Amino acid sequence: MEDARRRAERLEALLRFARPIASGLVKEFFTDGLWEAVPASWREPLEALPLRSLAELLSGRGSVDVPPGSPAWPLSLLAFVAACHAERLPGQLETATPASAVANGRCAEEALLDKQLRRAVNPKKMHEIVRLGALADRLGRAAGCDEMVDVGSGQGYLSRALAFEHSWTTVGVEAVSSNVVAARKIDDAVRPKLRSQLEARQPLAPLRRTIVHVAAWIPPGMSPSELRAIIAPGEQCVLCDEAEGEEAATPPSSPPPPPPPQPPQRSALLGLHTCGDLAATLLRLTTPLTPLTPLDAPDEPATRKAAPGPAGGERGTGAAEPAPSDGMPEAPSPPLPPEPGFPLSALLSSRGVRMGAQIADSRDGLRGAYAAPEYSWLKRAKCGAVKNAASLPFCEYVRQCLRQAGVAPLSEAEEAEVGSELAPLLGQWRRVVVFFALRALLAPLWEALLLLDRLLFLGERGHLAALVPLFDPALSPRNYAVVGVRRLPGADTDAAFVAALPPEAVAICDGGDPARAEHGAAQQVKRQT
Repeated sequence: MEDARRRAERLEALLRFARPIASGLVKEFFTDGLWEAVPASWREPLEALPLRSLAELLSGRGSVDVPPGSPAWPLSLLAFVAACHAERLPGQLETATPASAVANGRCAEEALLDKQLRRAVNPKKMHEIVRLGALADRLGRAAGCDEMVDVGSGQGYLSRALAFEHSWTTVGVEAVSSNVVAARKIDDAVRPKLRSQLEARQPLAPLRRTIVHVAAWIPPGMSPSELRAIIAPGEQCVLCDEAEGEEAATPPSSPPPPPPPQPPQRSALLGLHTCGDLAATLLRLTTPLTPLTPLDAPDEPATRKAAPGPAGGERGTGAAEPAPSDGMPEAPSPPLPPEPGFPLSALLSSRGVRMGAQIADSRDGLRGAYAAPEYSWLKRAKCGAVKNAASLPFCEYVRQCLRQAGVAPLSEAEEAEVGSELAPLLGQWRRVVVFFALRALLAPLWEALLLLDRLLFLGERGHLAALVPLFDPALSPRNYAVVGVRRLPGADTDAAFVAALPPEAVAICDGGDPARAEHGAAQQVKRQT
């Protein structure tokens, strides 16, 4: 845990230094004078770099090719670039498995997923489903879980793979009701074909698989008992039932016997590319009073999941009372942050780290609010991107934009006036590219800090957690997963959980127990060797 804390502190200090660059928007480069945010001694050397050298600056795979006669780089710039590359998480950008993508543009995981489960699934999604499903299966069994809860399940592709490929009872929770309807239709379509394959593959194993889709929104303030009520047993879609085809032992007229009392279920929570505040909400739900185990996959801004993303048959018989605590004492825990999202950990909260803090300025907030109706108007006017814009003179580009927006063209005098006014700005295009490159250099560091913040949050609450580079960044750039298990009294799952982690796991956060930290580090070294 100390290693994660030290790395988070270094990242926070570096991003604080680069805050003027990180908080600037490229579209406001000229209006806000963002070139002044770049240190004065950096401007001339960076502006002299060829575009290929700027690309090398981002990759960090070797030394940057500086043309002869170019201005010397100041030590501060050299140290900044070196620090940005050094503080990235291992495997955050480098492709570790070149065989993931094959010659025809499809992914190698296609062979590992039944054709019924990869209908209408693109290679990126297929890659993610196979890898996350395998990791969740290993960790769920190591943690003694009874079911998988796929939060932000969309049309149920991951849920279906967990139920069929890995034999889990699965609940998909999705906020968009149309996705829930679509998921149920897909279940109905694939169930008959999957049943015969299950029987052929596992003739001696129990063949009952259930997958349930729930239409529900999980707000940031949801309590563990409310979540338990959502995923309580109810209507089920049975993929394969071992009793099917056999004569019922009980006459049809007899009422079914009451189900025997069941112990509290230990559920694994998953979120694939969650967006908004959903990932933070799931992590907060792992309080000492709920038997839920979090398994949080990478976050991604562009996703079809419900909020940090969630679809799937309706469940309705769950009790609304709080879930049993399994005898766990109600020990005091660190207070929850007052606001959802970021930061979650006490470490970064105490240092005042914020994303998007400029929204506190009402003028900036209003300017951002204006962008939404502007974009809506442009879409309604059927204004799209101008084709071959890079090859057009600027005045011709403006003409085509106005034509698409249905605005009267400029007169020759107006065009000449606009051209003379913007000519000095157009001559500074290289500065815009340099500024964009510096922002892109910082992006993986913000991602790393977000992941470490969530890892530390779980550790501060006494959970065992780790960061795992799960996906190939060539297919899924947001490739890290935060995984964790909540400890229960009398059930030592630490050793099994650590052993189930892949060898490339980067950080193991043990909740602050030195003995557990030493054991976890030893287990990780053993796996790697």
